[in-house]
Amino acid sequence: ETIELSLLFPFVWGKRNNYKSLIDSDYLKLQSLDNNRPKLFFTLHMGCVDILVLVLSELLPQIDVLYTPAKNHALEKELLKIRQRQGARMFPSTTNGVTGLFKSFLDKNNVLVASDLVPHEKGIYEQFFDKECFCLDLIEKLSKKGTHDLHLIYLTKGNQKKYKVVCKKIKKQINTAEMNKFFEEAVLTAPELYGWEYKKFRKLRPNKSNIY
Repeated sequence: ETIELSLLFPFVWGKRNNYKSLIDSDYLKLQSLDNNRPKLFFTLHMGCVDILVLVLSELLPQIDVLYTPAKNHALEKELLKIRQRQGARMFPSTTNGVTGLFKSFLDKNNVLVASDLVPHEKGIYEQFFDKECFCLDLIEKLSKKGTHDLHLIYLTKGNQKKYKVVCKKIKKQINTAEMNKFFEEAVLTAPELYGWEYKKFRKLRPNKSNIY
């Protein structure tokens, strides 16, 4: 799957509508998302996650996205242009980027966060598949504000195409442990699609050795 992803990303980054040939067309039912309430989306690294940026850019008048920049500056410049060409605003996962995203959230804008990544500094330890790992607690903090409709969105195996877009409205505020449970349910729909190469369990407590 990792090798296939290395081919899918350039395809998705090509012509602006290429992503539509990779997802079941029933994602268009999500146009009901476009109501008056701002939305907070959380996702995980299953499949070609840039597709979700493009889908939400299509279905919503505005979406702000927290992302990890590419280390190659020339590549990053091009990717940023591609990811934002359909209206998304990208915020890097730096201190300034997270601050900017938080301000956008307070302004009642729609926000998407891939919150399964291991944080660089601030986070909490929670269980993921019965193993403790260091987790981003941003969704817990933002959902407690109660200002946004909360949605889990992710890619799983499609019925007609490569992927199917799954979007579930979460009817209550959640903590990080509950977020991880939602992630576990998503992963179990197609374990081979999850980005295990991100080494979810790499940052353990100081008294525990790295498992990788």
